[in-house]
Amino acid sequence: MKKKISKRKILVTGGSGMLGAACCSAYSRKYKTYFSYNSNAILIKGCEGFKAELSDAKQVENLFQKTKPDIVIHTAAQTNLELCEDKPEIAERDNVTATANIAEQCKKNGTMLIHISTNYVFDGARGNYKETDQPNPVSVYAETKTRAEKEVAKRLKNYFIVRTSIFGWNIVSSRINSVTWLLRDLSVGKKIKAIEDQYSSMMLANDLADKLELLFDSDKHGIYNIATKDKVDRLLLANKVAKLYKFDSELIEPITFAEFEKLGYWKAKRPKDSSLDCSKFEKEFKTKLPTVDQCLKRFKELGDNDYLKQFKIVK
Repeated sequence: MKKKISKRKILVTGGSGMLGAACCSAYSRKYKTYFSYNSNAILIKGCEGFKAELSDAKQVENLFQKTKPDIVIHTAAQTNLELCEDKPEIAERDNVTATANIAEQCKKNGTMLIHISTNYVFDGARGNYKETDQPNPVSVYAETKTRAEKEVAKRLKNYFIVRTSIFGWNIVSSRINSVTWLLRDLSVGKKIKAIEDQYSSMMLANDLADKLELLFDSDKHGIYNIATKDKVDRLLLANKVAKLYKFDSELIEPITFAEFEKLGYWKAKRPKDSSLDCSKFEKEFKTKLPTVDQCLKRFKELGDNDYLKQFKIVK
């Protein structure tokens, strides 16, 4: 018997991104799901996509007219920290102007907005940040994401701002994240430097997509931290990945945050401890968040089961 699809319509911005793709994969089984893309034209099984430059207010208006969404998951963003530092006008365009346009259309159409923000809105001085803690961004990327949050909050009542940090499988192979970088280098026997005192609460994109669905029918609104129950340092993460994939852990060289900064690989500053306290979300939505180990296990299972086959980049 064919599963009945809900009449509710979901629009996911950034369909070619890691989280956008995960959301489309999860929601297309239950809802009429649309997605937007810009530079990377893609096909996603069970979804309908539209090309749109989200910093163009008219194109965003047209996107809403075509899709008439009940809920928008705004995952699209410029997340390349070094590019944002070099070209702040691009960060402004992609992270602030685009978000303002999305929020404005949600306001005009009575649409719920779930805006994806970042743990990098904090300076990382102490970690375990709560939703009520004051942001203090230390990079152009983080500063524009902080202002994007304000664009949402000042326009809407029916909104969620989700602060998180994610990893997962990328449709666009050139994009890497904290886990796929480890896979790339360790799998070919390349030595890596892993920071032993930089901490984060991270989450598999697919697990986050599942948790976001809990927001759909909620009468709540505001800021929520959604990430793993436990925080992890980069060295521990590297060793977990090496163990899971049976890579040589001798390839992993510990280094301190201060020592790594001195090497000059980063133009943009990073928080030392951007971990999040997610107890509010667990309590209010009566759910349990996964651990880092659980997320990594599912990540490997998705890879082993050809998760990326449901997506196709159109040349």
